[in-house]
Amino acid sequence: MFRIAFEAPDLTLYVNKTSTTPDNLAGALVEGNALIVEAMEYARADLDDLVGMGHCHLRIRTVEGNLNDLVLPAVARFRRQAAVVTFDLRVTSSDRIGAALLDGKTDLNVVFNPPGHPDLQVVTTVMDVPHAIVHPGGLEGLRRGSRVLLIDLIRFQLELPDETFGLRNMIDGASKAAGISLAPVMITDSIDALRGFARSGIGVAPLPPLSFAKDLRSRSVKAFPIADQGLRVAKSKVFVNASRILPAAARILGDSLATVVRNFSRSAVA
Repeated sequence: MFRIAFEAPDLTLYVNKTSTTPDNLAGALVEGNALIVEAMEYARADLDDLVGMGHCHLRIRTVEGNLNDLVLPAVARFRRQAAVVTFDLRVTSSDRIGAALLDGKTDLNVVFNPPGHPDLQVVTTVMDVPHAIVHPGGLEGLRRGSRVLLIDLIRFQLELPDETFGLRNMIDGASKAAGISLAPVMITDSIDALRGFARSGIGVAPLPPLSFAKDLRSRSVKAFPIADQGLRVAKSKVFVNASRILPAAARILGDSLATVVRNFSRSAVA
């Protein structure tokens, strides 16, 4: 069962005590009524969405790394409440997602470590700090959860995401700050390629936990937090357009995303 919260703004009526005309009171009543009508329209729109969700279509854009362990589980949870809602789910690069939201082309965005913007409102956040992932037989001598530095990785075969990834920008900044030059043997625009590179034993790939959680659960990789300055704090965030009133279904999906985030955070790698 859905719960609708109806909120109307507080109304205060001001009367000029020295005036013998009702103009001030009438004006306040007109303004107050307009606010009530506006609030009722919002509530009616929510009710229409919830009662007739068969006509509701949600647009989501996400980076590839947040797809399987965040977005799709949230959609599955949502559809247990409203199975007839349809979705337009697009996987794209970090640099295009914010623009799509500001242009009104999407309802909810899920991005890794995005820059702030005054017109974008954060719905929920998950800590998603980059790790070096390798085949279970790789990086011998390091215990699970041990921290590594980028300089520790330069002697291994290294694969990096391309420049469309927010993670790549972080890595480039951290390597520059550390005064080292990374020479990857492979560059890719695919999360699956990064995961496969590590799983196959070719070498080391940097990824945030949401991108490789499935591999960690199956014990097909092991992961080490990267401790360089500039890589210690990273987050995946769910964004909406702050200037737009979202349909009720989008807000419910936002709640589902928040629930998945809480569950993931409790089980994420250290």
